Amino acid sequence: MEHPYFITYYCGFPKTDDDERRYREAIDCGFNLLQIEHGSTEEKQEALRFCEKMGVRASVHDPRIGALVYNDWEKRLDDPEALEKAVREICEDYRDYPALYSYNIIDEPCTEKFPLLGKVVELFKKHDPAHICYINMLPAGCHNYAVFCDYVRKFEEITGAEKISYDQYLFCTDNRPAENLTITDHETALKYIEKIHRTDRGCLFNGLEAIRTVGLERDVPYMQIVLLTEHGPYRYLTRGEIRYEASQTLAYGCTTISYFRYWNEPPHPGETRWRDQNSCIQGNADDLVICDHYYDVQAVNAEILPIGERIAQTRSEAVFHVGEEWDSVRRFAGYGAVRAIRGGRYTVGFFEDDTFLVANKDYLAPSECELEADGALERFDAAAGGFVPAEKKILLPAGGCAYLRLA
Repeated sequence: MEHPYFITYYCGFPKTDDDERRYREAIDCGFNLLQIEHGSTEEKQEALRFCEKMGVRASVHDPRIGALVYNDWEKRLDDPEALEKAVREICEDYRDYPALYSYNIIDEPCTEKFPLLGKVVELFKKHDPAHICYINMLPAGCHNYAVFCDYVRKFEEITGAEKISYDQYLFCTDNRPAENLTITDHETALKYIEKIHRTDRGCLFNGLEAIRTVGLERDVPYMQIVLLTEHGPYRYLTRGEIRYEASQTLAYGCTTISYFRYWNEPPHPGETRWRDQNSCIQGNADDLVICDHYYDVQAVNAEILPIGERIAQTRSEAVFHVGEEWDSVRRFAGYGAVRAIRGGRYTVGFFEDDTFLVANKDYLAPSECELEADGALERFDAAAGGFVPAEKKILLPAGGCAYLRLA
């Protein structure tokens, strides 16, 4: 069985005159699981061939799936033969393409749809057992660990989904600037960030704790969709904040990270509620531009991919927190040969292969982390291709992490 680590996104680019160029841009940004969302079945098949050539995987969005789970969905189980015929035909169109990883089924379904989704997943497994069905859960009750655990268990038990996925966003503001703009350079980004008053939501770790708990119980991989795009109450992020989100998912053993979103069209004049802007790319199909966030995400993806690829081959064993924390988490008081961790606020994830990851919770500034442990410390160095000797005082970048082991 393969154990990949994926970096993906929600909402890829619109249909353009040069889709291959846009797919290449996403790959150059560090994404290795592309979303194939637009075009005919034949055009999606061509995109799958392109992904195979480029050495990346893909998740297919097919309107026939949407027709099953959105339009008149209450009636689908009344005609099981028609439901199976539709699923079989979709599988026949895509299953033989090596780049295919998953079928995108639905985003944030209500609980009333769970029985239908369970049947849809069952039929996809029957007609294409080599590829998974992707469903992103509604984050119902994710602010409460026990409540969200029960919700995720119910979702898994009824749907049989092969990956646990949800989205939860931490970084808000109460003074988001009123102007709509496209930020394409770092200097403008820094000036824009200076205006923002940061307000952070709590309970991020209650959600991560819950998906980890249920994922390990059911031996199902789990993932989180993290914030990228400024929208509604959510602010424009610094690179340290983007890095923070990614590092926390690694500490919890997530084997996929997805960014909301990769592309957005320009906010409509007069729109006041969401005003999505400044994803990786922004604009209409004929005037897409690369935003400064593209380069932030590109840098963070380069940092996390080599670590994520290794974490995907092992299994989360324990997660602890150092310093003040309000969520339902375990406080670090020593684990195995690591007796103490000092210096700041950290999330510490231990893995079954005797590695561990320390993630800095300060997303604005570096933190010097000091470890007290038995044995010599080694730190993973992607450039060296493995673990290298390290001091027990480690400087973690803003929001960043270190992947470690004791020799």
